[in-house]
Amino acid sequence: MVEIDGGQLLVKRALEHFNRGKELFKAKLITKEAFDNLESDLAIQKNELAKSQRKLQTVADEISKARIVAPSDGTVLQVPVTQGQVVVPAASVNSGTTLMTVADLSKLLVTTNVNQVDVAMLQLQQKVKLTMEAAKQETMEGRVCFIAPVATIKNGVKGFQVQAAIVKPSPRLRPGMMVNLTVPVAHADQALSVPAAAIFRGTKERRVIYVLEGGKPVEREVVVGVAGLDYTEIKKGLKEGEKILTVEPRVLEKKS
Repeated sequence: MVEIDGGQLLVKRALEHFNRGKELFKAKLITKEAFDNLESDLAIQKNELAKSQRKLQTVADEISKARIVAPSDGTVLQVPVTQGQVVVPAASVNSGTTLMTVADLSKLLVTTNVNQVDVAMLQLQQKVKLTMEAAKQETMEGRVCFIAPVATIKNGVKGFQVQAAIVKPSPRLRPGMMVNLTVPVAHADQALSVPAAAIFRGTKERRVIYVLEGGKPVEREVVVGVAGLDYTEIKKGLKEGEKILTVEPRVLEKKS
């Protein structure tokens, strides 16, 4: 359109020069050669305008036949192009111009980095739990679908990229939101557990607790199972209902 508008202005100016030259030629104030030049300039500008109009018509015909189709159903997230911008089709040497970003919001992925110690406990299709910062009371379920084979360094920390597919995303969850991901690496049913602070290191790497027997603390070796940040499973060495200490007896003696 800019090219046509410019062409129309050039034709208008050439026509004005031609009409003025025509009057001057009738009055014998300019030579026939000068008048012929003005007539030729007008014809050239009209020809250039016609070429631009044909070019515009060709583009309009191609656009009318063009059909933009997304590879899959989804929601438009981004439209990085603007009206009038030149787009390039995909070829072997380039990926072309991205017209829009479309995503299926019923299938969302969570991407995170897991340190090299914890990643060894993960496996594909492992269940995970997710909560949103915007609605912490709402829990979603997911499954690990990708574990990077090679570590990367992010913010100076080495880790492995892990992706989890959300089974049923919340309608309030949006791409780009922050979520908390919890990975249960072990579980125990009908387990007897004690506070983690109640387990102490004995001699020869033994795990011990202090049980109150007759009002006095007695050291007892235990076999531990699944351990968390707050509680630890006791497989052997303690019975349900027994009272234990969460502080070593020698510490209590010093305080008394």
